[in-house]
Amino acid sequence: MARRICVLVFASLLFVSVAHATPPPVEAPRTLEAVDVAGVVPGPGLWRVRRGEHVLWLVGTLSPLPEAMQWRSVELDARLEEADAILGGPGFVFGTGRGMLHAMTLLPSAMGVRKLPERKRLADVLTPELYARWSELKAEHLGRDRGVERWRPLFAAQKLHNKAVQGAGLSFGSPVGEHIGKAQKRRDLPRIDAFFETIIEEPRQAIREFKRGELDDIECFERTLLRLETDLALLTARAEAWAIGDVEALRTLHDTDPAGACIDALARVSVMQKNGLSDVQAQIRSSWLDAADEALDAHRSTVGAVPIGMLLDAGPDGVLAAFTARGYRVLGPDEVDEAALDEAALDHDVVEGAEVEAAQVQSAAQE
Repeated sequence: MARRICVLVFASLLFVSVAHATPPPVEAPRTLEAVDVAGVVPGPGLWRVRRGEHVLWLVGTLSPLPEAMQWRSVELDARLEEADAILGGPGFVFGTGRGMLHAMTLLPSAMGVRKLPERKRLADVLTPELYARWSELKAEHLGRDRGVERWRPLFAAQKLHNKAVQGAGLSFGSPVGEHIGKAQKRRDLPRIDAFFETIIEEPRQAIREFKRGELDDIECFERTLLRLETDLALLTARAEAWAIGDVEALRTLHDTDPAGACIDALARVSVMQKNGLSDVQAQIRSSWLDAADEALDAHRSTVGAVPIGMLLDAGPDGVLAAFTARGYRVLGPDEVDEAALDEAALDHDVVEGAEVEAAQVQSAAQE
């Protein structure tokens, strides 16, 4: 278990969904209006990944969601009652290989990774035009916060984004994971971990290198500002579509790469590459798919939750395409299982033919 101790030094500070791929801007007011979704809502249906008699049921999660929303999925509850196992979500952890105590001793030295090196301020690293846009949004959402001016652009953008979203009546986190966790505990189901893990042998040195190094995160920062300036209508529309289970609308509003610019910026840092994190998104995806293979091979019915963007990505590099390439049958919640219908029709014809033949034999015997 020591190798599986998660060092939150980087994980809590670095990989955050603060930027989104930029679709064509939609018209929206400058200030994000509160999302009005209340009462009990079902969320989207489940995706099915099947081979033979074994099936993996996947529910797509979304964050942020309306704060006042109460979530309940009858379909998911039914699948959890018949499940043999739970598949963990995609993600990553850093480990030191030396246990919890060692990890905790790193926290004081890690707290400074957010700050710009050499006591610089955002005004020193941003163009005047970009800093003016930042200042306007900061005044609106963060007020007179002076400390954030010394943060690296990526982390400053994260704080701005979070504050704006919370002010709109949205909250981070997903009710789905908690719901599945309660069912797992109640039924004492095995859990198949799916995260990608890397061991940092010299974590203190890695932290020092990160603090001193440059972080090419201006694109991440600018995309976040653009989202807050023009695309917040998309954010609210996605939250509403998820709440009512409108999969077609979610496909239309889908962001293909919710945090790509920020993750790519971090992956380019030399200390990250030296520790095997040059392509984190691919490594996370590969680890999760391998865990899904394990679950499907060992269990008749498994339930898991993943960010809904993974399930909406219909591209050749998406996880659904990967499942198909591995020989699984994949169906979305709004898709009909044509193969199953054909099999049912064939079975019906066989039974009907057998009944006719039996009737003919009985008639001949009576004659």
